[in-house]
Amino acid sequence: MLKKRWTAFLLLICILGTVSLSAQTAGEWYSNKQIIDIRFTGLKTVSETELNGIVRPYISRRFTDSLSWEIQGKLYALEYFDLILPQVLPGDDNNNTVVIEFQVKEKPVVNEIIFTGNDRVRRGELNDTILLTRGDMVNKSSIRLDTQALKSLYIEKGYVDAEVNSTIEKDEESNTATVVFYIQEGYQTPIKEKRVVGKDQHVT
Repeated sequence: MLKKRWTAFLLLICILGTVSLSAQTAGEWYSNKQIIDIRFTGLKTVSETELNGIVRPYISRRFTDSLSWEIQGKLYALEYFDLILPQVLPGDDNNNTVVIEFQVKEKPVVNEIIFTGNDRVRRGELNDTILLTRGDMVNKSSIRLDTQALKSLYIEKGYVDAEVNSTIEKDEESNTATVVFYIQEGYQTPIKEKRVVGKDQHVT
């Protein structure tokens, strides 16, 4: 019996603590206050004008945690930032309004693109095949697509066993990166015949 009473007491404490925590969260000074401005710190490459186009519709709305997460989701979707830290600041002396300040860490900028192992295909042709250029922000999905594009180029040239991999070498101090494409060309298979699909003719 004593054990059951002690268990019930602990359960009651947990419930009261949860209710108290929920009330405290709901009662934060900035909750449901009107947003009068949204600004950014840490921008170096990204234009604040471009970001304003995304956050402007949220100005004059009431602040909630879900609203903050919604804004962050749209900012992350741009793939410009590795990290976004929000901070809610008073918008006036009486704390009747709020300002949201996002401290951001931009993705590194591509400083150099290197190809290694390309003995039979010119660098210029490789550069023309990829979309990545110096000054672009590092985007892993785009680099994967460029890696596949390079492999397809080699296959079209008869290097059916070609392998292409890529790495990103970051310089944290300057927030730049070198993208390296590692190419294993393999042996070229001569193309003896090209067929024209859908026609009763072929080119040899």
